[in-house]
Amino acid sequence: MSGSLGVVPAGRLATRLDLEDEGMTQPLVIAATPDPTRGTSRPPTFGLWPVSLCEYLRAARLGGVRKVVQWTDSHDGRLAMFPIDQVDPFFNVKIPEDLAQAKAMI
Repeated sequence: MSGSLGVVPAGRLATRLDLEDEGMTQPLVIAATPDPTRGTSRPPTFGLWPVSLCEYLRAARLGGVRKVVQWTDSHDGRLAMFPIDQVDPFFNVKIPEDLAQAKAMI
């Protein structure tokens, strides 16, 4: 089982996501961090998801789309960039060693 552990204070996350949705008819914003290998890491677990698009997402998933970020790109989703200070604010827990590392962060 994998999961995501956000170490960004909740108020900061909501504020930053809200700043990025300005002017959008259907606010669709996901958090992102710089990634030296891929350029940007986009954990879709953290974002603003308009309920009005849920049927489009369902259709995409049933149609074979497996990466949610591909779908957000097709709907002009925006990124809310977060810096990586000492730890990745959206650290992903995948294995027991990751969980131990996450516990040490909090």
